[in-house]
Amino acid sequence: LSNLAELKYQCSGTSSSTHGYTQGGGGTGSPIGLDTVEKFSFENTNISAVVSALPAIRRQPIGISSSSFGYACGGDFPPVTSNISKYAFSNDASSGNVGDLSETRSIGAGLNDTTHGYSAGGYYHDNVPFPYNRIDRFAFASDGTAVSVGTLNMSRYGCAGSSSTTHGYVAGGYVSGLNVNTDTIDRFAFASSVTSADIGSLVQIFSHGSDGTSSTTHGYIGGSNVSPNIQKYSFSNSTTSSDVAQSISGRTHSAGTQY
Repeated sequence: LSNLAELKYQCSGTSSSTHGYTQGGGGTGSPIGLDTVEKFSFENTNISAVVSALPAIRRQPIGISSSSFGYACGGDFPPVTSNISKYAFSNDASSGNVGDLSETRSIGAGLNDTTHGYSAGGYYHDNVPFPYNRIDRFAFASDGTAVSVGTLNMSRYGCAGSSSTTHGYVAGGYVSGLNVNTDTIDRFAFASSVTSADIGSLVQIFSHGSDGTSSTTHGYIGGSNVSPNIQKYSFSNSTTSSDVAQSISGRTHSAGTQY
């Protein structure tokens, strides 16, 4: 369909109603990383263009979208940061850092309802990753520092987030205490944001660093270096996911966007 303007990995994605965005990441031949924000049209599959920049280089930031803004939360330079940065979908202008997560973290899951952004899981530490189970929330209307509102049923990083209108879903990820990738799908209610519950399983365990996307009825997880498969699971019932498509090639630490 198209190509990014820059070769990159360990980036994250955000979405407006008309465009997809990738932010940060590591560039080929660039161990330091990238601060760029790229944009491409959902209607026109032309090559994407760099349209903005984050306040600093970020690898593995957590991507979250409101109706008007894209957010890059946390990430590592190194060191790992807690900064929440945002940019406007209307003109691609950066607003800089507008708040902080409750703690430094990288490579977690990003989710949203209509009024709040959520980050779940992730890790901190520059050399030996230490995973989190914390779920943070911040208001789109006021930005500011996020607060911890719940926990996943296990600490993990490299997990993929999807959002229905009422619940957040976190699928897969790496559980460093057990030294395994998990097939667990967690769910928590946006209204209460208490401890999440295990409500299903992936049909195939993906390596950590997968990306998540959402439709109005299903969550999707893709982006694994062990398989090109794209899995989906239903928001309406607790069930095992199924393979529904394939990406052009196996990949990991990629960005997910949706139309």
